[in-house]
Order: sequence, then structure tokens, then C-alpha cells
Amino acid sequence: MKIFGNMLIMLLGLSAASVYACQVDNDCALGSRCVRTAGQLNGVCQGGNNPGNQNDKNPYRTPGDFTGKKGNTCTLNTDCGISGKCVKGNNYTGHCQ
Repeated sequence: MKIFGNMLIMLLGLSAASVYACQVDNDCALGSRCVRTAGQLNGVCQGGNNPGNQNDKNPYRTPGDFTGKKGNTCTLNTDCGISGKCVKGNNYTGHCQ
């Protein structure tokens, strides 16, 4: 039982850390910038020479993201998996939400 409790604590700690994405542009890969919606503390990295989660210091992850695509760079909604949306603003590329 103690092992189960320790494993549960470890998993909760990992899941809390995995939600973090970026708070400032320096959290992102060189040339990318941290994009946040109004009032949000955390955002996702967008743009730059090496776009996408795999190039960021702390990739955006959320427990509800079953496709693992949220926070990735995209050009179309289909790049974001089932029920994902590519948010672009005025740019050619955006990020999956």
C-alpha cells in the first residue's frame, strides 16, 4: 500500500509539472515567442526556426490532450488531431489548442 501511495504522489507531481508551457519568450526555442490568451499566466511557444513542442524547454502538455498535439505548430485544424483547432491569428502558422 505504501508503494501505491508513493507512486500516486509521483504521478501527481509529474502531471502538474507537465502542464507548464511558457510564461516569457525566453522559455521558448530561439526565435519563437510565448503566445498567451488574455488573462492567462501560461501560453504556448509559436514561430521561430524550430517550431513545435519538441524544441521548447518545457513543452506544453495537458492531461486532457489525448492526441498529444496541443501546443504543436500547425497550419490546418487537421494538424491538431481529433477535435483540435489551429489558432493562427494573422500568421500562416499557428498552434494547436
